[in-house]
Amino acid sequence: MRSASTLPGSARPAISFVGLVPPFVALGCLALGVTRGLFLKIYLPAGGADVRTVLAALVTGARFDLKALALASLTLLALAIAGSAWGPRRWRGDRRLPAFALGFVFGTLLLAQICQHFYYGYFRTAFTPMVFGFVEDDTVAVLDLIWKGYPVLPVLALWGAALSGLTWLSLRLHDRLQAHWAGLAQPWRRLLLGLLVLALLLLARGSLGTFPLRRSDADVSAQPVVNDSVRSGIVALHDAWSDRAGSMPRVGRADEHLAAYGFDSALSAARLLGLQVTREAQIEPALFVRTPPNPAAEQHPPHVVMALMESWSGALMQYHDPVHNNLLGRFQKHRDRDQWFTHFYPVQGGTHPTLEGLLLNSPLSPLTQGIYGQHQFATAAARPFKEAGYRTVFVYGGANNWRSVGPVFARQYFDETYSQSHIQKRYPDAQGNLWGVYDEYLMRFVGDLLDEADRNGQKLFVFFLTTTHHPPHAVPPGFNALPLDLARISSGRLIPAPELTPQILGTFQYANDQLGGLLDRIAAAPYGERTIVAATGDHNMKSIFAYEQPAQMSDLHAVPLYLRVPAAYAAGTVHGAARFGSHPDVMPTLYRLALSNARYLGNGQSMLHAAPPEADYGLTMNDTLFAAEGAARPVVGDTHYFAWNAAGTELTANPSPPEALRRKVQRARAMMALQDWTIRSDLLRPQPGSPGASAPH
Repeated sequence: MRSASTLPGSARPAISFVGLVPPFVALGCLALGVTRGLFLKIYLPAGGADVRTVLAALVTGARFDLKALALASLTLLALAIAGSAWGPRRWRGDRRLPAFALGFVFGTLLLAQICQHFYYGYFRTAFTPMVFGFVEDDTVAVLDLIWKGYPVLPVLALWGAALSGLTWLSLRLHDRLQAHWAGLAQPWRRLLLGLLVLALLLLARGSLGTFPLRRSDADVSAQPVVNDSVRSGIVALHDAWSDRAGSMPRVGRADEHLAAYGFDSALSAARLLGLQVTREAQIEPALFVRTPPNPAAEQHPPHVVMALMESWSGALMQYHDPVHNNLLGRFQKHRDRDQWFTHFYPVQGGTHPTLEGLLLNSPLSPLTQGIYGQHQFATAAARPFKEAGYRTVFVYGGANNWRSVGPVFARQYFDETYSQSHIQKRYPDAQGNLWGVYDEYLMRFVGDLLDEADRNGQKLFVFFLTTTHHPPHAVPPGFNALPLDLARISSGRLIPAPELTPQILGTFQYANDQLGGLLDRIAAAPYGERTIVAATGDHNMKSIFAYEQPAQMSDLHAVPLYLRVPAAYAAGTVHGAARFGSHPDVMPTLYRLALSNARYLGNGQSMLHAAPPEADYGLTMNDTLFAAEGAARPVVGDTHYFAWNAAGTELTANPSPPEALRRKVQRARAMMALQDWTIRSDLLRPQPGSPGASAPH
């Protein structure tokens, strides 16, 4: 019998697509299941999960795969039926259109899976909204980075081979099914078509229960890597797009997101924090606190420098050895002499979200990429310095239009914003890489700003963000790198990717040395004893190590905090190197050291002053909490708890966490809820000069 696809009058696109659906769904599910298994094989540490957990991930992953494949099949069927009824006659009976559609869908699914594999290899998470930085950043530079840093041609060849094999096999199976289909009577065809559509609708729902299959169903384990394997690339990409679209809505009410944090009102969150309030109007004044009187700061106001170092990794710092692996250069003596915290974590996992979290005190990101890009936030970190009469300056080593940081932060109580174009204008010989000028020119620029401000009798607050310790990991030709012994790095507790190690270590060493050079310049300057410096990382460098989860969850996120505090401003400070903290604690520390009676959002604690025990924790990604008692993830939702080993370096699941850790999770959740409420309240107020505005807030 001839294949139905060649029979006159029977090769209508609708019939061809019906014949393609079963092999498409079956082979698609098989292919995605194989890639999921390979993902777990590569990223799951040996003995990291039991067989039952892995099976749960594979089964739940198959449900997500079938949902995506069913939705694709229903779309193709609808298009085929429409094309059969109203399309040109020349397309009827043509195998090319269904074959093309099949290949396109297979290709998209596989490509998304491959991209998520490499995305996870770098960020250690499934797709997040940061993936859209591909088009928001310098797309040409990103493409150049991918071309140079990843095996593009072999991957494309493998993708093409898999795509061809799946498409060919699907068409062969289709022909067999079509032969049987052609022999059926019309009533049977209608019945089977109805059953097929019904099955696809059920698969697209993903569940026979009350609720359809949802993202929360992917939480099958306390192991993040297992959970991240469940959603295929295309599903995770869709969720990331939804997150992105949902993170920049026009605010309707201040309390519209409180339920997501588990609170029915802002008052209930405020009371959990111990705020003495009875009305919503009292909450915001209670959240904003003041620094105590500071005679030293009043008599001799210090300059304040805040450095946000690109990918300043706490994990990588562990491998500094002044003899064999000098990763710090000139920075070492300052680290050893000044205040240094290692249990410290970034507010977010990417540079721009961290900027918004650190400088706007916002749990919402991307907040300034849409309609609120011109909003001036009452919670802005530079505001207390501006109101204290400081000259406030924002300096970025990259392009001014990257994520619109120049225009955006010019409205956030910074008097001036500078970028690579300003630095290159001042130093015509300034060199750089794909992302901006090399750090030495940025540090030189900051040093010049300090010199000029001091000569002019100004008190200066300068915030700067570096770019060099970032792929493609290049240093200027004239940099004299210190010797590195890679074998000693490889023998450590964290195992690096050897092909990336030399470049990453080289730029890490360079960035640290240049920071040390700036600190040398400050120490030697007339204003050295009147300059406070803080430095931390925007996020960890995730690509160099294969972090085992949850054992090395802290290493995955940790960035250090460095504080230089001259003796004149150190009165009343305490220091505990084992103290836990995160980015919301940086600015309160600087306010307490440098300002007197300054008003600021009290969502963090000074790292150098006594704080309530329940506030001694670090929170990262608005998701994971670390404290002396252990760790918790996610903070919002069905929380899993973890305990430290005896050395305090690794974590294991802990089904019976101490009450102190539970209280810290509750406090962190309440503080996030009130930050969310505060930011939304701020966005609902008319801006100064806008219709309806009464006075600056």
